[in-house]
Amino acid sequence: QDELADGALQQVGRELERGFRQGVYTAVETVRVLLHCDASAVPGAGLVPGELLEAILAEQGEDGGVAELVDGPDALRVMPTFDAMLGAIRLCGVI
Repeated sequence: QDELADGALQQVGRELERGFRQGVYTAVETVRVLLHCDASAVPGAGLVPGELLEAILAEQGEDGGVAELVDGPDALRVMPTFDAMLGAIRLCGVI
């Protein structure tokens, strides 16, 4: 309801896209933002769902996971993979 809110949201969208395109954020990290916003797009971001879906699939490992195999808690690998799966479903318009 603030008069600056629309402009701020547009700036967030532009920064999200810039970070993704420059490799600051992975596709999964970018999709995680959309999931937390319960959205498939953010105003100001020119991210096309098909482009993000392709990038998620490119980040996927041979075993289906999307995070690096590292020693540590399972959540380090499970949560990004879950985000990728849920993001792919959302980007395909299923939910």
